[in-house]
Amino acid sequence: MAVGVLPWWQARDVAGAAVRQPLAALVLDLADALGHALAEPLTALTDLPSFDSSAMDGWAVAGRGPWRLRPGLVLAGTRPAPLR
Repeated sequence: MAVGVLPWWQARDVAGAAVRQPLAALVLDLADALGHALAEPLTALTDLPSFDSSAMDGWAVAGRGPWRLRPGLVLAGTRPAPLR
């Protein structure tokens, strides 16, 4: 490990010890909110888009690669076989 670099678990402990209490929530206009995080969950008033579009949204993988893609089609709502 490089000089001055802590393992993740140790860095988390150091950061946690430095925090005394959470910061107070702010009320900001949307234009001023860039770079901030929500203080509570936000529920959308409507679905956008208003139709199921997962068949055209792409794909994602997790875990160590490399992955080999098999030709085929996975429809929305079905569980594909694991990547190998």
